[in-house]
Amino acid sequence: AYKCLTDTGVMLIFNRDKSLVVTLYIATQKQVSWLYEGKTPDWEVAAAATTDLELVKENIAHLIDRLVNHYIQLREVRETRDYKAETIAAIDYLKTNASGVVDKVTPRIAKDRAIKLMEEVGIAEPHKRYNQYPFEFSGGMRQRIVIAIALAANPDILICDEPTTALDVTIQSQILELINNLKRERQLSVIFITHDLGVVANMADRIAVMNKGKVQQIDTPDTIYHHPANVFVATFIGSPAMNVVKARIEGTKIVIGECAIEIPAEWLKIVGTRKEVIFGLRPEAAKPNFDNAMVKGTVDFMENTGNLKTASLTLADGQTFFIQDSNQNIDLRNVTGFDFDWTNVNLFDVETEENIGYVEA
Repeated sequence: AYKCLTDTGVMLIFNRDKSLVVTLYIATQKQVSWLYEGKTPDWEVAAAATTDLELVKENIAHLIDRLVNHYIQLREVRETRDYKAETIAAIDYLKTNASGVVDKVTPRIAKDRAIKLMEEVGIAEPHKRYNQYPFEFSGGMRQRIVIAIALAANPDILICDEPTTALDVTIQSQILELINNLKRERQLSVIFITHDLGVVANMADRIAVMNKGKVQQIDTPDTIYHHPANVFVATFIGSPAMNVVKARIEGTKIVIGECAIEIPAEWLKIVGTRKEVIFGLRPEAAKPNFDNAMVKGTVDFMENTGNLKTASLTLADGQTFFIQDSNQNIDLRNVTGFDFDWTNVNLFDVETEENIGYVEA
């Protein structure tokens, strides 16, 4: 073999067929000068690192061939591949690997993120507000800050526990609008925990009503309002709540407040052999009557909120019943009772208080 030593201590070795084998021979300047003079150093040097260029070339060619064959196979099965499943698997793989990466946040990055979140939740002048203390914020602004804190972790589900408590009506509507906007823009699912049923009815796609830790009913707001699963749900939803009064079944008639009303045939099948039921009717479904009412009662008091009048009636058997009407041209203080449409009625079992059925409108 032919050898060639450079000034930097790298020795090049050639085979007799003039193929090159590179030997890395790292040496000090003193070692190089000794080797040029034909002397042999009396100390050991690091082991040589030898690279066979022909072997490297073969390995590269082998990798290229494998890659080409791989893509040829993919082309052959492209019609039968499940691209959706492969995409999901690739994303899961990337998520698994990314979960081990530490997200280092410097004070500067943290400040920038905080200001962006404050701006997103509608805090005016976020750069100025960033340096202020909580007591310098109004109740509505503090609620926005809490929402921004929750969003800092980029959640898939946002849990809002009484987010409008102790806020005035104007601020409540702003906070609710903010939550709705965030839900739409960030594609969030929101779990809204509240006793303000007017709020939840306007925001929720589905409602779960709970009593003492047990779910009473899960359904759409409309179904829960008009067809509650039991007396608890009926009296929990709405303001005023659904009227629920005890009624007797006498033959083909129902007696409410000592007033007997004929029961439609489809309702007789639902009532069955029961002798007593709980009659449920929403206040707005009770139609005021000033002369010959289906159910008679005496007005105790009347409240006018401007767009709605509410009257409290005492029935002949002493039970209380609320009626509502939006007609400002009538005086509910003069009503003698109310009428109703059976499609708005819910009947409940006296013992279990469960809804025994209803007839669709």
